[in-house]
Amino acid sequence: MAASPARSRRKRGGFSRFFRLWCLALALLGLFVLAKLWRALERYEANSPEAAITSFLQGLPDADEEQLLAQSGFALSPYEKPGAYRQALVNLCKEVPSRRDQLRFSKQLSEQEGTVKVLFEGGSLSLSLHRAGAGEPWQVTPPTPSTLCCTLLAPAHLALTVNGAPLPAGQALAARAAEGYEELAEPPQLLEYRLEGLLDLPRVEASLPDGTCWEVELTPPREGETRTQIAAPVPADQQAGLESFARAAAQAYARYISRDADFAQVDAYLWPGTALENTVRTLDTYWYTNHIGSSFENEEFLGGGSLGPDCCWIELKMDYRVDLGYRQSVLPIHYRMYAALREGSWKLVSLESL
Repeated sequence: MAASPARSRRKRGGFSRFFRLWCLALALLGLFVLAKLWRALERYEANSPEAAITSFLQGLPDADEEQLLAQSGFALSPYEKPGAYRQALVNLCKEVPSRRDQLRFSKQLSEQEGTVKVLFEGGSLSLSLHRAGAGEPWQVTPPTPSTLCCTLLAPAHLALTVNGAPLPAGQALAARAAEGYEELAEPPQLLEYRLEGLLDLPRVEASLPDGTCWEVELTPPREGETRTQIAAPVPADQQAGLESFARAAAQAYARYISRDADFAQVDAYLWPGTALENTVRTLDTYWYTNHIGSSFENEEFLGGGSLGPDCCWIELKMDYRVDLGYRQSVLPIHYRMYAALREGSWKLVSLESL
């Protein structure tokens, strides 16, 4: 006997509702699984080396320098400028794009540490990473930029500051006689300071007890090292007398070489008992060609400085023109002269021909 139409419709309608509910449940379960998977992927992505590097690069300009130093273990010089380490990292990473889609990564990582080479158009940068354990977020170890060692040789009577911080004389590594004055019984002393861990040339200022202050021009660094000898300005009340002495001494020495002056005329400008005095005394001048006249031209003072009380150097150049009768001979003169006051008069302690 065939089922009635009403009963058939009831059976088909019940199955349809069950199927829809079953599909809805599967869909909800699928959404739940997808949501969990998405969250897991987000956590994985957030803890990945790539995410750590991108976050580090994007946050570097505003990062806390003390925190960066603590994370890196880098020993910054106490005489470095505030913010210098962060700025050095910014400069080191400035070519690296901060956008993830512009970077590629080559990883060499173990469970807890390793390196990642960040590749970008035009270059690459290697960064060290670490983490506390498996599944923990990766952290970038801030890199160590190239450092500079700065050696300063300064007269003992000068006070120095480096990037605004006083440099105590007690921090000097050694003291030595100033170059050119080693033969004096009491030569002026230079103190040697060595500053390490600097990221750039520092601003060095020197001052005298009378308050005179100036910025020191440092020698450009080579292979991570720079060495500068500091001299104070020649005192204003000694400048004219020092230049007059240097001119007369240089001319007397040149005339002595050409046999236009005798030793006594040169010796009046020399500090007694020095190697320079003995060298001049025994100098053979008989090789010089006979001539009928001479003159000095193009005199120029190129600089000078004070290395201690009553001890100053001065550099000058001039041309010594000798008239041989049938032609003119020009002898270029370029001296650095180390002079000291003796009983109120300047005397030449040593001479360097440049």
